Amino acid sequence: MVAAANTGPAAGTIAKPADDPWVLTVGAIDDRGTPGAGDDHSPDFSARGPTAHGVAKPDVVAPGAHVLSLRAPGSTLERDFPTPDTTSPYRTGSGTSMAAAVVSGAAALALQVNAAMTPDQLKHAMRAGSRPVASGDASVVGAGLIDAYATALQPQSGAANAGLPRSTGRGDLGMSRGSLLLQVDDPLGFTSGSWTPQTWYSSAHALAGWNMATWVHSGTGVLSLSGHNWTGHNWTGHNWTGSSWYAQRDGSSAYGRPGAGSASYGAWD
Repeated sequence: MVAAANTGPAAGTIAKPADDPWVLTVGAIDDRGTPGAGDDHSPDFSARGPTAHGVAKPDVVAPGAHVLSLRAPGSTLERDFPTPDTTSPYRTGSGTSMAAAVVSGAAALALQVNAAMTPDQLKHAMRAGSRPVASGDASVVGAGLIDAYATALQPQSGAANAGLPRSTGRGDLGMSRGSLLLQVDDPLGFTSGSWTPQTWYSSAHALAGWNMATWVHSGTGVLSLSGHNWTGHNWTGHNWTGSSWYAQRDGSSAYGRPGAGSASYGAWD
């Protein structure tokens, strides 16, 4: 089960690894807190297909708005987006990651009843047992809203990935990258193959006066790479994943206060 990503609502916003044709890609639905599906709608944050390679995604959708879950006091989420009630062991959150967790639970129930079911068969059963919801556009809701009862107790047989070519592991690495690429300032031609170990170890420009011995043994060298400036607040903290990066609201339905949420963790409540 892979979350589609919270980068919608434009077409073609399914993110890696959810664009893999072999996985079960899960989008989110807002069930409005009611038992019926008649008022369900697809929140803007839920990513849409198709993928960059034309694969139809998502495969299914599940409730992913205002989902009740456990709090993790002291976590990054709690630090950056504190819940108003610090005494409660629970909090609500929104995002396709929440929806993927719901589908994972349904999959566990299905496998408990049908222990011999393969992942391919399970994917087929989940898609085949899904119900229409919110939209007739498969690029928004895939096969529809998952039905845990149908998947576990009335699974339709079949193979979801029949005919898909298997990976050879020989493709272009660049085609497997996400939306962010690393650009290297390469004055010495490291990436062109023109450098040697000598230029790496001795170049004052590249190494600023240190050599292989200081790289391997020096406490200073290690700290400068793994210390506070690399892994600390400015890299993984609020300024990187916080509200100023991926904040969003969906019309009149707030999936988190203004400034909450990220593309990785959802538009948190």
